[in-house]
Amino acid sequence: MYLITFHSNFDANRLQSKLKGLGEVKRKPVPRYLSASCGTCIIFTPDGEYPLEKLMEEDYEGIYIEEGDSYRLLKEKE
Repeated sequence: MYLITFHSNFDANRLQSKLKGLGEVKRKPVPRYLSASCGTCIIFTPDGEYPLEKLMEEDYEGIYIEEGDSYRLLKEKE
């Protein structure tokens, strides 16, 4: 499961639309211990294998992976 943060709600909306049909996609507030510009994140659980490189091509602030009851930063976009 990936948690993806964004600089703007527009970017979150756009990626949410692109990911529909590729797995479970939920839009939520960003957990307090993570920082995000717009305060919105997407929780994405792909159906089967989904290449992380495809997510990295999108507009995002950070991509995290779930580890227990926390998240670990995989990639931050500058």
